[in-house]
Amino acid sequence: MTTQLFEEWLKKLDNQFSTLKRKIAAVVDNCPAHPKIDDLKTIELISLPPNTTSILQPCNQGIIKAFKQIYRKLLVRSYLLHVKEQMKGRKKDQVYTVDVLDALYRISEAWSLVKEQEQTLHATQATTTTVSSVSAVAFKAPQFWQTNAKAWFIRLEASFNTHTPPITQDLTKFHHVIQLLDSSTARHVQAVLENPPPVGKYDRLKSALLNAYEATQLQKDQELLNLNGLGDRKPSELLQHMRSLNHDPVTLFRALFLNQLPPEVRHILAQTPDADLDTLAKTADGIMDVEFSAAATRSIQNTYPIEATLEEQANSCHGDVNALQRNPRFRQKHRSTTPTPTFVLCK
Repeated sequence: MTTQLFEEWLKKLDNQFSTLKRKIAAVVDNCPAHPKIDDLKTIELISLPPNTTSILQPCNQGIIKAFKQIYRKLLVRSYLLHVKEQMKGRKKDQVYTVDVLDALYRISEAWSLVKEQEQTLHATQATTTTVSSVSAVAFKAPQFWQTNAKAWFIRLEASFNTHTPPITQDLTKFHHVIQLLDSSTARHVQAVLENPPPVGKYDRLKSALLNAYEATQLQKDQELLNLNGLGDRKPSELLQHMRSLNHDPVTLFRALFLNQLPPEVRHILAQTPDADLDTLAKTADGIMDVEFSAAATRSIQNTYPIEATLEEQANSCHGDVNALQRNPRFRQKHRSTTPTPTFVLCK
């Protein structure tokens, strides 16, 4: 009811009671559509305290309806008792009247009966309705896709948004994801499951799953560079697959650059995925300089043992010759008239 309709109805009712020369007290709530009207002749408006109707009338109108029914029953019972007394001659020719005090007593009694009979029933009906509604729109989503984790999260978040009501609570989303993981998948993110952060539980679990099952952009770029023909795909399917592997030409150019570098340098640079190409090139220069110096040092160290071995062998041969010269048999053979050639075998 609008403010205008309420005011028109109240003034019309006031005129009717003025004609009947009766006065009433009207109890109204603090609804904005119930303004205070000062020029009423027979009606006195009594406003309820704020939020009274939210207590008397939660969710549906069952409690107010029950209150009115009980009040009418009490009023009718009071009238019947009055008629009974008249029939017995105790209240002969006495008109049945209801004053404000009688009405307040009946209101109090009716409300106490509502509390006893209807409030528990009303709460039960509200709970049953809520449970039925939730059951009717139970959340459903597929099990986690290990082969396409990114697409699975797109599918899952679409289900969150279209659910009735939409699922927005962080903890609720976190629990839904847990229920959709099998044992092998849960093992890869067990640290997050056992010790989730105080806030951002869903985002942390999502990040852990994507890191475990989704290829890095560098890996996707390498796959794109290593493609070899159509295979069993149509040309249109191959194009879609290539587009899914890379959406940014900069990362592809980066992969091309890294492919031209030695494997050990490429492995080191892979640890800095966020660095720009110029920074990567300077870092690669530094790595190559260090590698060249280390290679030269290793070359010098490798030639030194050969020279040392030759010197040791020469010294050994010289010692063997000296020993033979000191041997008496060697001297006798050396004095013979026919010189005999001597061969010395170096060890």
